[in-house]
Amino acid sequence: MFVYLNRTLSMCSSVEKLIGSMFFGQLFISSTWVSTVYKKNLRALLSDIHYFYFTHLFHSVMTSLNLQNASRTIAEFAFISALICNSLLIYLTAKHTQNIVGVYKYMIIIFGVLGLLFSCTEMLARPFIHNYNVSFIYFSLSVDISTWRYLVEALLVAYSGFYSSLISFVAVQFIYRYLVLVNTQILEILFHGWKSVVWVFYVTFFGVAWSALVYFCLYPNSYSKDYIREEFEKVYNISVDNSAIFILVAYNIDQSTNEYKLRWQSVTMIAGTVSILLIQYAIMIFCGTSMHLQMNEKLKNFSDVHQRLQKQFFKTLLLQIGVPTVLFHMPIFPVLLAPFFKLEFSYQTGIIYSLFCSYPPIDALIIMTVVSDYRSALTSKFQYVSKNLIMGLRTIRRKSSTSGNNNRENGSGNYN
Repeated sequence: MFVYLNRTLSMCSSVEKLIGSMFFGQLFISSTWVSTVYKKNLRALLSDIHYFYFTHLFHSVMTSLNLQNASRTIAEFAFISALICNSLLIYLTAKHTQNIVGVYKYMIIIFGVLGLLFSCTEMLARPFIHNYNVSFIYFSLSVDISTWRYLVEALLVAYSGFYSSLISFVAVQFIYRYLVLVNTQILEILFHGWKSVVWVFYVTFFGVAWSALVYFCLYPNSYSKDYIREEFEKVYNISVDNSAIFILVAYNIDQSTNEYKLRWQSVTMIAGTVSILLIQYAIMIFCGTSMHLQMNEKLKNFSDVHQRLQKQFFKTLLLQIGVPTVLFHMPIFPVLLAPFFKLEFSYQTGIIYSLFCSYPPIDALIIMTVVSDYRSALTSKFQYVSKNLIMGLRTIRRKSSTSGNNNRENGSGNYN
């Protein structure tokens, strides 16, 4: 793990500068004690910095001749972002949010921890996908632990399970916010005390279910290995027999008659994973629609502070499911379903799959950006640190100036 972290830190200096300039620069601008003229100049400077680094990052990814290296760049950027954003989310939720209390506070902390586990697993496993004709190959590009084949296989399976758990956890948050608004009696029954453990089992069940589908439906046999062997070894120079690899081949092909017969384990894999997503989306759509329709009426029973929080949490949940739908699920579904359309092509589609690792930091940023408690806590902490830093620098400058005057006086005395 430390090898990955050191390599990531050494390769992502521009990414760190980008994150630092965006995060602390915007907070500095929001500070009330900074002059208007200085804010204007700082905004212009930040705009130039952001443009340069975004352009640099986009150029380095898109002009890469090796999509595997581009995928690694995206993954490392997302890993550093997740470490910063999710750790900050957990810290602020635990120590500095005044209006986020009770069960929902622990839910946000658990969600942040799940995001960190997902990102760490991704950095270790380095999952990648290759589409070849009626198959796709889910495998690892990890070099440092590639000799530990069974460990890498376990990490690939865990990675898919963690993603399913994250989506399921968002659905649980929808249920919680819906019951807070609509029916507090059922909320007491389902979410307080030891009964909250039910939702831990809910999230775990769907994570394990997705992992089981990957392991049992995609574990390679002689037919699937032989089907992709030549192409896979030509593109990646990796032996199929000695790799941590999972393969979906949609059809058994009779070479003599050119007849295609569906492989039911492949159908089970796609049907199972799609069903898991549909269950979570059905819950989120129902709860989200009901909350939207009843919000104005139900919020009359809440204080102004809680009305504002309810609306912010609702907006957060919509963004938490809207962003992954547009950025991750919509691009990846053609990749997963392509083998069933009997197309003839070979492409490193893992560059799309690598976007999944950016889900945890995006989710954390959504929460900290939309919910005012986090914005207030961040601004307060930054102002405190900035003032102490400025005072420290002024103290050092005064001491340096005093020391310089004393040296000049001593020199003048010696001269006389």
